[in-house]
Amino acid sequence: MKDSKEKQMKDDSIKTISGTMIPVYGEDIDTDRIIPARYMKALDFNKLGQYAFVDERASFQRQGKTHPMDDARFNNASILIAGRNFGCGSSREHAVQALLRSGIQAVIGESFGEIFRGNSVSAGMPCFTASASVIQELQSQAEMNPQQMVEIDVAGGNLSIAGRSFELSMPQGMVNRFISGGWNQLNRLRDAEPEIENVARSLPYMQWGSGLSV
Repeated sequence: MKDSKEKQMKDDSIKTISGTMIPVYGEDIDTDRIIPARYMKALDFNKLGQYAFVDERASFQRQGKTHPMDDARFNNASILIAGRNFGCGSSREHAVQALLRSGIQAVIGESFGEIFRGNSVSAGMPCFTASASVIQELQSQAEMNPQQMVEIDVAGGNLSIAGRSFELSMPQGMVNRFISGGWNQLNRLRDAEPEIENVARSLPYMQWGSGLSV
């Protein structure tokens, strides 16, 4: 049992993230802009990806512009480069899930809404902070060479691109959860199996069987 739990934790560990970048411009992009409230009734997260920034994309189209999410140059991009206070506003897990289901694996921003960042950890989508100058440089790099591959070292806190390295930041507790696989709540539950079993055995109304299977 211990070996299988350790294997699951290892399989879920997020130590490096590789991909291309997509720049999303603007400050204070709240969760309602990421996914409008009318999609909060969705029961299947798998279908949310198509609705990421859906109203903003429509607004861009009406103005004869192209939102980055609709820009063919950024097709299959997996690292979103945002501005300050990204994901602020109301708490909605759907905002994180919409980005994930659209293909985003990590977000780099100057700062984040606190609840959004916490939801991102639980979903396995790291959110790193960087200085305003680094954000501007990464967005420029994405515009100049949209197909340029980059790699994020989660533990090391840096992004590598074309021989250059940029410093990223994340609270150490979050880093530990990603690299250990502990971001997955099921893994944390499995890891606490002995304690759960002990508590259950102490409860007179529990009909405890041969063991716990999580």
